[in-house]
Amino acid sequence: MLYTDGLASELRSDIPYIPHLGIADSGQEAFAHKLAEDLNRPGININGMIEGLTVSTYDGTKVTDIEQISLA
Repeated sequence: MLYTDGLASELRSDIPYIPHLGIADSGQEAFAHKLAEDLNRPGININGMIEGLTVSTYDGTKVTDIEQISLA
């Protein structure tokens, strides 16, 4: 369900899916708020456990991991 509508073109079936959460800052509060409302509207429930965090940075072309934190 994640890769429907606006994200359909981002679906990659050529690589394995690793469950993750992304947290970002658009610099435009109204845009971020509207996006969050739109993503939450379908009422998708995801059950699971977060075992760790990876703090990363994205420069527009490359993702670089800064730190990995275990929560287990």
